[in-house]
Amino acid sequence: MEAKSSLSLLRRIRSAKSSLENAEQSFKDNRSMRGELDLMLAEAELKTLRKKSSLPWNWNRQILALSAACLLVLAGFGGWCWARGGASLTAGGPAAARQSERSATAVSAVQKSGQAVVPDNETAVAEKKDAAEGLSRQTGGDSKLSQQELRLLVRDARAWLLKGSR
Repeated sequence: MEAKSSLSLLRRIRSAKSSLENAEQSFKDNRSMRGELDLMLAEAELKTLRKKSSLPWNWNRQILALSAACLLVLAGFGGWCWARGGASLTAGGPAAARQSERSATAVSAVQKSGQAVVPDNETAVAEKKDAAEGLSRQTGGDSKLSQQELRLLVRDARAWLLKGSR
């Protein structure tokens, strides 16, 4: 196919060249009308050559634009899925709800007694361990916590510690 298109290109170039030579000869012979016609024929042939040679570039640009659009759509969909999955994990599971209930109960009990709350690290670690044990019991035993669940537990413990120190 490559050889066929190059032969066609060479034939068109020769045709444009012969039209220019005919136009030159017509102007020398004082046949300006015939010279103008040959000149217009050569111009048309050259314009056709330019259109044919730029056609693959147009296709390449269209394919590139389509590919970029597909990548943007996929990136948007991936971001939406990632955000949707992250939101469901941060909402907390049963263990996180149980831990936040314990934290709220402990804070309200301390507030009723009027004592200043200064929780220590051992209390926070014990609560994390209780929450982890409750979660492992619910999920069927020896399963380990995922990184996101651990982050959630740490965040809740920090929030509880900050509430208690105020």
